[in-house]
Amino acid sequence: GHPYARRTDSGWIVHDRRALLEHFLDDYPGAGGASTYWYGLDPPTRQIDQAQHLSADMGVDCLRTGDIAADHYAPWRLPVTAAVYTRELLDFVPAGFTSATRTEHTLVATVPEDPTVWRTATVFAGSAPAFVDPILALHDVSRSQGTDALEAAEHLRDAILGDALRIGKER
Repeated sequence: GHPYARRTDSGWIVHDRRALLEHFLDDYPGAGGASTYWYGLDPPTRQIDQAQHLSADMGVDCLRTGDIAADHYAPWRLPVTAAVYTRELLDFVPAGFTSATRTEHTLVATVPEDPTVWRTATVFAGSAPAFVDPILALHDVSRSQGTDALEAAEHLRDAILGDALRIGKER
């Protein structure tokens, strides 16, 4: 049998959701891809709006992740940084950003190698998702900057395991 799921007459049932989630988080290498780093003066929530508007203006898909996605799914703290996945590299200067280093950025934009980033977001939220799915958000926020990023991750983990989030359900 499978260590986390069992077959029933109506399909597969996960019997140890926490262990399966932890196994995924330990195993998943991340979305990978190329990242660019940007610095802006506005709060992270405004920066991510600016990044998403620029992406939309350019006709490029954009998904919010990290602190902002964790806060969307399980509000608990003010996001410290902004992070997006885009389908292609973009210049965020027209949105009010300046180029920054990996250590000094306030916004990171990544073109992910993992093609499932877009599919899982669509499965979770519908045809025009603005956020990555909650499990990818959990993976990303657990690796983000900020002294309380791990606590934010715990709040999101509790929401996922406590059934507070459902596929196809908008908050």
